[in-house]
Amino acid sequence: EKTMSKPTVMISSTCYDLNQVRVNIAQFLEREVSYSLLMSEHLSFPVNPNINPIDNCCRNVESADILVLIIGC
Repeated sequence: EKTMSKPTVMISSTCYDLNQVRVNIAQFLEREVSYSLLMSEHLSFPVNPNINPIDNCCRNVESADILVLIIGC
């Protein structure tokens, strides 16, 4: 019998203006569907100090199973 691991979801957006939206989505994904989260505000977010922030973000997107991109107007 094969054991399935929880999908990893990266939540991406600008952090400050969409903070509450990020929190609401994260709470839903953790509580209701038990997904693992990848968010830049978490201490567990992998950061390589030898590369720039955009490249760090791209590397983390590649490691996620699902990307939730929040775009505000």
